[in-house]
Amino acid sequence: MVTYVYGIFIIEFIIGNFLLQKYASLSERGNRFKYLLFVLLFIIFIARVFRYDTAVGLDMDEAMGGINSWSIGKYGVDYFNLVKHPVYLFAWGSGMNILYPLITVPLVKSFGLNLVIYRFPLIFVCLISIFVFVASILKTKLSNRLVILVITIIFLSPWSIESSRWAVESNLFPVLMIFVASFFILFYESQTPIRRISYLTLLTICIGLSGYAYSNNWIFLGCFVVLFYPWLLFIKKINWETLLIQLILLVIIILPLLLFIYVNYISHRSMYFLGMGIPKLAATRSAFVVADGHILKNIVYNIYRFIKLFVLGYDGTAKVSLPYFGALYPFMFIFGFIGIITAFKNNVYLNKYMMIMLISNIFNVLLIAPSWTHLNAMMLPFLYFEAVGVDKVFQTKMGLSIFGIVFSIMFIITMGLYFSKYQELFHNGEQNSPTELRQIIQRSKSAKDVYIVTDSRVNNMNSGAMFTIPIFYTKISPYVFHEETKSVKKEEFMSYNNYGKWHIVNSSLLTNKIKNKQDAMYIIQKKADKEKLPDNIKLIRSYEYYDLFKSND
Repeated sequence: MVTYVYGIFIIEFIIGNFLLQKYASLSERGNRFKYLLFVLLFIIFIARVFRYDTAVGLDMDEAMGGINSWSIGKYGVDYFNLVKHPVYLFAWGSGMNILYPLITVPLVKSFGLNLVIYRFPLIFVCLISIFVFVASILKTKLSNRLVILVITIIFLSPWSIESSRWAVESNLFPVLMIFVASFFILFYESQTPIRRISYLTLLTICIGLSGYAYSNNWIFLGCFVVLFYPWLLFIKKINWETLLIQLILLVIIILPLLLFIYVNYISHRSMYFLGMGIPKLAATRSAFVVADGHILKNIVYNIYRFIKLFVLGYDGTAKVSLPYFGALYPFMFIFGFIGIITAFKNNVYLNKYMMIMLISNIFNVLLIAPSWTHLNAMMLPFLYFEAVGVDKVFQTKMGLSIFGIVFSIMFIITMGLYFSKYQELFHNGEQNSPTELRQIIQRSKSAKDVYIVTDSRVNNMNSGAMFTIPIFYTKISPYVFHEETKSVKKEEFMSYNNYGKWHIVNSSLLTNKIKNKQDAMYIIQKKADKEKLPDNIKLIRSYEYYDLFKSND
């Protein structure tokens, strides 16, 4: 299966490069530029595909999305709420975006649920978006050096690489924003009315679909729509009739989401619309920092945290930024601000578009707790302005060569750390499970009872989220699961510590209840407190992060 999937990626790379050669106006750029672009795209390709199924352990949000994808494909229902054809997943009780789990359904249904299959669509679509973006930017009048800088800095930044390699549903949003930017460039550069309206319609469709990718960015999308379409009208790229048609199309696409907002904030009752389930969640989770009423104080503190995040680069989540090297590489944010200042001084339409995207993030910056995931709507424009800033600062070939060498060194070191030293952060952190758990769970599932004992330092919420891992690997029917957990009260951050034979136990909460069990298996995290473990167990096998024990019957 893995070999087959890698083969598809290679075919995609070959076809993508063929289409670039044929349709992307490369003839005007020269052979040296073509060779450099090919090498650059190859590095971008390898950085996303290499060990994508093993370098990062199964994230619990990935497990949640995968479970729902499998459930929708096989049973037609949301796993944790049994709602048919949902427009938003119940998930942890406070919801999960539907778009990525939904697009994985055909693959999961055809090839089964596993990490290789569930991550495949994200990387596949991500690579397509890169080829489309490159094809579109080559049609602009940007200089060769700026084109190479834009492609390099956007697609070889740590954030861009790392966020495209693990299939948390929110990571689909920036990919859709790359499509939006690409279709905008193609719309702007097209000479015929049919092509212009086609690209504009594709752009609008992607904006509408992105609402199903990450709800934290709904406020950004609202601001972007309000600024972007009137700007097109102002610069006479569209007329009032076209504007009205595009807005009607957008409303039609997002209508189920509008109904979802109505259900959860006004009626508080689930409903069905054209066969689609509009669920009432147990809680409406929010990343807004003004919920406690101290609006001004919280906004000021949020701005401070935002600046700190950009300066330090690391938000504590190793999957989108690494310690010391951050999401943007050290000091690269400085070029972003230089690029923003530079963009104000010229009349390049792409600069104006990126500025609209960046300004549309203002309320996210002020109101939403800063992290690289929460800020993913601003990453494309900011990385673009980094490239503009580098182009402005390094005017000579010597200066640009020095920058290229330093950037390459940072890229190589970051990737080396990503694939080696920081594996503990990816495989066995608070929100991750090591890939070895698949084999351990499969080996222990025949036991009458299975206890997964986690490190006491892992907080209870994330320890409780471990319940998704056995479901992901053993494919428990949603109806069987609901029968086993029907007494659990629906609430935010749902945690099922016991269902059927499976028991999730934080080592700090171990009690005598799990002792003297017959025909029981114990999957014990190596960092867990061993003093409270049962006496009547024997070691079956020691793995890298977990030990497997069996009751001594």
